[in-house]
Amino acid sequence: GDAYWNIKAFGDGGGGGGGGAAAAEGNGVIHLKPGARIASYAAAEAFARERGGRMLTLDEARAFMNGKALYAGEDQWCAVQGRDWVQVGDRHHHAGKSHNQECGGYPPWGDDTNNKTYGNSTWNDVVLYKKGNGGGGGG
Repeated sequence: GDAYWNIKAFGDGGGGGGGGAAAAEGNGVIHLKPGARIASYAAAEAFARERGGRMLTLDEARAFMNGKALYAGEDQWCAVQGRDWVQVGDRHHHAGKSHNQECGGYPPWGDDTNNKTYGNSTWNDVVLYKKGNGGGGGG
């Protein structure tokens, strides 16, 4: 089975955390720490797809966060559509920051789980996705 789940589902008035199969009804956005490091863009994309969802666009992620960190006190980046990563914490970077637009481009650790440019990665533990396959698209 899966490791411990820290799931937060939002959408219908925002129910809280809980384990396993937290409901994300309607157009709910889900962010969670799956327990195993997501590590790469492709892994995050596959994780969302396997759960009947899709990654958010940068604009959707920013709108969802509304200027607030999802993981206060942490440095956490989430993969978003268009091969970018958005900051969902507020340690070292502001919430909603685009790695491509504000950090000099695509991160060296984005596709290489063994990249140690900035040390052992502890900043890509979170997945952010939207249930359902409306919108998005890709490539």
